[in-house]
This record gives sequence, structure tokens and C-alpha cells, in this order.
Amino acid sequence: MKRSIIKLGSKTHVVSLPQHWIEKLGINKKDEVEVTERGEDLIISPNKKPTKKTIKIKLSAKDKRFIRNLFLIFGSLAYDEVEIEVENREIMHLLHETAQSFSNFVLVEQEKNKCVYRTVSKESKEEFNYILDKCFQVTQSLANNFLEIVKEEKYQDLQTLYPFEKTNNQLTTMGQRILIKCGYEDQDKTCFVYLLLWNLEVIADFYRRCCSFLAEECKKNLKLSKKLVSLIEQTNKLLDSLSTLPKESPVQTFVDLFELKANIGDEMNIIFKSGKYEEVIIGHYLMDIVTYIQDCAIAYLGVLYGKEETK
Repeated sequence: MKRSIIKLGSKTHVVSLPQHWIEKLGINKKDEVEVTERGEDLIISPNKKPTKKTIKIKLSAKDKRFIRNLFLIFGSLAYDEVEIEVENREIMHLLHETAQSFSNFVLVEQEKNKCVYRTVSKESKEEFNYILDKCFQVTQSLANNFLEIVKEEKYQDLQTLYPFEKTNNQLTTMGQRILIKCGYEDQDKTCFVYLLLWNLEVIADFYRRCCSFLAEECKKNLKLSKKLVSLIEQTNKLLDSLSTLPKESPVQTFVDLFELKANIGDEMNIIFKSGKYEEVIIGHYLMDIVTYIQDCAIAYLGVLYGKEETK
């Protein structure tokens, strides 16, 4: 839809807004609108309080596995309120226990077979880059501490790293909510950044699986080979190279990252052929981590190229 520019005075330019748009959004005389500059485009949007995004669901005993991911899923999809009808008190207790890992959601209402959770934080586009940086830092801290404890062969201490993964969940959920509610600073790159956060969450999840598996297996006088420890170290190096993409030449770092990923895969085949149970399990988790780091890099490179082109 094209509109003509009207000049008023020496410096003021005015454009008329379509009547059907005014009626649809309930805009009245003297109401303010938001004018946002995005590259060569100007976006005009109503400056009104956004509507609350709510959902109602029913949960039964067979949904226990879903419950553990419920707040992660609905938080990432930017729901503000979740009303849950439950089958029994056991399910309600599990909900309350799970919600403790997601500080965004608090219990605001409870009846015999129903509870309501609501978000208490306000999304701000200005906070997004800070949250993204913290996602990287927390994931790298989890990876580095995992390697250090494995080298010391104090596998039971791996349980102390579980909170890192929970913090990662909270941060990625907050970041995804901001992207859905407010968008990224470069709107065309929102999907890339969302995928970046999603993959960082999965990477932390697989490091956590490595921790929990080895913490359990340590009862069997476990000792990992130097080859596997070296591969953990290389996987962490791959994660570090991902976080340095903005600081160095992104293309060369990206190429180096893929070469390192291929080398890890080749060396991991030696672990798989050895047939040692616990090493094969950890090896598969590491290859999952490596794959998701690659997916992160692809999304990250898309974001970085977008920034370079607009400079």
C-alpha cells in the first residue's frame, strides 16, 4: 500500500494512515504510535500494551515426562500465563517442583485440580545481548568444569555441575521470549538468533547427560582413557571457537571449526570400535554436542554476516 508524503512547514513531513488499520487497532486521536527504523525501512506500530498470551491444558499421570519440559516449552514460546488442570495432587506437586527451575513463572492460583502460573518478568530488547553473552559463559563454564573434574577422576563431583544446565535453561528461555515478544535488533535475523539459543540449550543438556552418566558409573571404579579425555578437551575447544566468531575473522574461524569437528569425528570412531561401554556412551554424547555446535555456528554466522552487510 503506497501513501504520499505531505510537507507541513519547512521541516515537517506527514504520511496518512489507512482508515481500516486505525479501526482495526483501535487508534484514536492523540494516541501515540511507535516509529522504528530498520535499515531503509520505517515501521509504524501501535504504542499499546500487548495482550497477555495465555494457554489452558490438562495433564494426567501419563504426562510426567512432558511436565519436566512444560515451562521450558511454554516459556520459550512467550506464554505469559499457563492454566493447568491436573488429574491428582501428585501431578500438582511435580509441577511445583519443576517450576522452581524457571524463575520467570510463579504460582498465582491453586484449587483442588487446577493451578495457574504467570510470568513476573518484563521482556526488554535491550537485555537480549547481555542474556546471549551469559548463555555462552554458562555453557562454557559447564564444559570447562566437566573437563577439569574428569581429569581429576572425581566423577561424583560432577553432580555439582547440574545447576549450570538449569541456569542455561532459564537464560535461553528468557532470550527466546524476548525474540518472540520484541524481535532481534535486526528483525531479519531473529530466526537465526532463536536457533542459536535453542542449540546452546541442547548443548548444555548433553553436557549435563555426560555428568549424570559418569556420576552414576563412578561406583564401578571407572577410569576413562586418555584418548576420550583428549576428545572432551577438543570438544570444549570447538565450543570456545564458536564463541570467538565475532572477535576474529568469522569466515576463517568457521572453516577451522568445521575442520576440527571432522577431526573429532574421525578420532571418535576409535572409541566406538573399542567397545568399552561407558566410553561409547560418552562418545555418542560428545558427537551430539559437536553436531549442535556446528548448527550453532551456522546460525551465528548468519547473524554476523547480517551485521557486516549493514555496516
